[in-house]
Amino acid sequence: MRLSEIHIRDPFVLPVESEQLYYLYGTEGKTAWKGNPGGFFVYKSHDLESWEGPERCFLPPPDFWSDHNFWAPEVHEFRGLYYLFATFKAAGCCRGTQILRADRPTGPFVPLG
Repeated sequence: MRLSEIHIRDPFVLPVESEQLYYLYGTEGKTAWKGNPGGFFVYKSHDLESWEGPERCFLPPPDFWSDHNFWAPEVHEFRGLYYLFATFKAAGCCRGTQILRADRPTGPFVPLG
C-alpha cells in the first residue's frame, strides 16, 4: 500500500533500527471526530513509501474509561518495552492522556496503571 492510500491524522513514525523497519501510527481519519474508534492501528515499512497493514495494535478493553476521540498516538521504546502515549475522551470526562505498554511495536498495547 502506498502512503497516499493511508487515511490517518497526527502521524507518528517510530524507526526500529534493529528490525530495519518503520512503524506508522496515527488517528484513524474516519473516526477522529465521531464514531467508535475501535483502538489504534499500525503500519510497517522498510522504505517509508510502501506500507503493510493496518494491524490493530490497541483494542480497548471492555472497562476502558474512554469511548471516543482516540487521538495522536506516539510510541517510544524504553528499556526494551514500547509505550504508546495518546489522548482520549469520554462523556462526562475531560480529555486526558493515557499511557499504554507493549512488548513489541505492533502491540498489543495495554493500559498502564
